[in-house]
Amino acid sequence: MSLALFAVCVSNGVRAQVQKTDQMDPSASLAVPVDVPLRIEVTRTINLKPGTSFRGRLIEPVYGPNRLLLPAGTITEGIVSATPAADRSTRVNARLDGDFTPLRVPVIRVTELVLPSGRVLPADAVGGMRNAATISFARHPQKRSIEARVKVMLHQKIQQVHDTAHDQHKGDRIKQLLYSQ
Repeated sequence: MSLALFAVCVSNGVRAQVQKTDQMDPSASLAVPVDVPLRIEVTRTINLKPGTSFRGRLIEPVYGPNRLLLPAGTITEGIVSATPAADRSTRVNARLDGDFTPLRVPVIRVTELVLPSGRVLPADAVGGMRNAATISFARHPQKRSIEARVKVMLHQKIQQVHDTAHDQHKGDRIKQLLYSQ
């Protein structure tokens, strides 16, 4: 699996005591509350076997009551804890589409967070894979001439071809396309 997004909820919390200095608050500590979602992007292809280690990064920062707790880009490390089969309707629809590969839904456990400063924090968070689609809201487009619309459409197609040719995960996407065929 590549470029998968996982939504992980902190189950036992992430706690780390910050070194006390003269400039810092003496009660300073990092505590991510329970049930705070961590959105993680897996950066490399991983095998979906229980016990397989993985590495990812946070794609959204985590904020506390009045400060930043975990910045976006924080490295996450953990293991694949289970791979239960997908639900029946998903499996039936896949078979009707000609996809006979075993469908598994990975469950991951995040065990460590590596902050950009290099500090390693122990963690206990469990989650599963979610849809990687991003939804963006935009204002209603203005009416344009046909020439302007064609120009924009051509520019979008050229950009799409460029993005596809320079995508770092194109090998994985080609593999997935071949498996689905």
